[in-house]
Amino acid sequence: MKLAVRHLLIIIILVSASLLADPNDKRSTIINVRDYGALGNGISDDSTAIRAAIAALPPSNAKLYFPAGEYRCSTIVITAKKHLTICGDGWPSSIIKSNKISEAGDGRGPTIGAQVLNIDAACCDIEVYGLTFDGSCDYRKPGQQAVIIDSDNTTFRNNYTINSGEYANSFGRNNARKMDNLIVTDNRIGLNWADGINLNNVNNALVANNMVDGANDDLIAVSDSNNVAINGNFLRSRIDLPSKVGRGIAILDGSKNIHASSNYIEQVKQYGLYIVTENANAARPANIDFYNTTLRNVAINSGDAVYVCRADNVTLVNTNVYNPGQGDCILIGDWTNLTITGGILSQTKNQYCRGIHALENSGLSPKWSNLIIKNVQINMIGASTNEAIYLSPHDSVMMDTILITGVSAKTASANNYIFVDPGNCEKSLNIIHNISLD
Repeated sequence: MKLAVRHLLIIIILVSASLLADPNDKRSTIINVRDYGALGNGISDDSTAIRAAIAALPPSNAKLYFPAGEYRCSTIVITAKKHLTICGDGWPSSIIKSNKISEAGDGRGPTIGAQVLNIDAACCDIEVYGLTFDGSCDYRKPGQQAVIIDSDNTTFRNNYTINSGEYANSFGRNNARKMDNLIVTDNRIGLNWADGINLNNVNNALVANNMVDGANDDLIAVSDSNNVAINGNFLRSRIDLPSKVGRGIAILDGSKNIHASSNYIEQVKQYGLYIVTENANAARPANIDFYNTTLRNVAINSGDAVYVCRADNVTLVNTNVYNPGQGDCILIGDWTNLTITGGILSQTKNQYCRGIHALENSGLSPKWSNLIIKNVQINMIGASTNEAIYLSPHDSVMMDTILITGVSAKTASANNYIFVDPGNCEKSLNIIHNISLD
């Protein structure tokens, strides 16, 4: 009886496996670059061998494999491939390093360093993992992004990028249709000369659990992109260069449906979180949610910890700001439906800072509608700090419908802990159930 039951279980397992199996699945062709003459010794130029390996790839269902080693080569260009995997033995072991002499058009003449990997929009269903991409650049080179990928259905994971002349990882910028379906997870980005992860013209993306530790401009930038999740990333700028620019996470013109959670941002030269329409004629960022964002030591040179301007339907939940180097904890302006709820805004240093501050300059929309500030703890206790909340925009602006409730605030100055200019308000202004801890 036990034997019959055992046979029955084996049959069930075999039948289940046959039902789950994909009848169209084909074994991938594996192309090992060493089989085509690549040495990977860190000295030889492997460009010819790698081009030969790429030429041997079938149009679909293939793997381009870089065994452990350092492969010095010119730009690897992949076009018109489907279901392609490009992989190594892990980023500490498999290194692809640019040895291309490129002209950046900056007057310095031809110098070492260029793009490392370029996968064009004619490709789709691409996976890249287990590799280091070293752009070899020793200064900022416009157009020389280490990794450029424009193909639909791309997964880029467990890679490391350093010494990129411009954006370390660029996605979607050269896809005229809009790049669709992108996963960028568990990557590391070291010292580079511009943005860390840059999404432009992308639909449906996940950017999660990446460590960007040493980019020199925006650490994560998203523009003209829809349906993007940004979760669990650790972000820190390099500060060893004279450049004074760079944001933590920048959500820019034309971006919609951006949902972010549990990102940690520190040591940023300008704004830590930046949700802004930079071109007044562009589509405004809309439907933007940030949950559980932590910002420490941001706005080192200029800006504010968080900046929201010319944006619609923005929600900031549990935003924790600690001691921005310059400016305010949260600076806001020209909003429609902005909610700030939960979190701690704290400045303990002896310098100017407000917890939540409305822009006071002219040139923005004449009406800013629907602001909720709820259950926020604000500590402005540095000797030169100012109000916890200060909403007094330019005379050309009218704020329409404001609710401030559940705020607990401590301020060191003699100013009101909450100040809203009633002359800039219409329809509804409610300031209720707030507590001054002074």
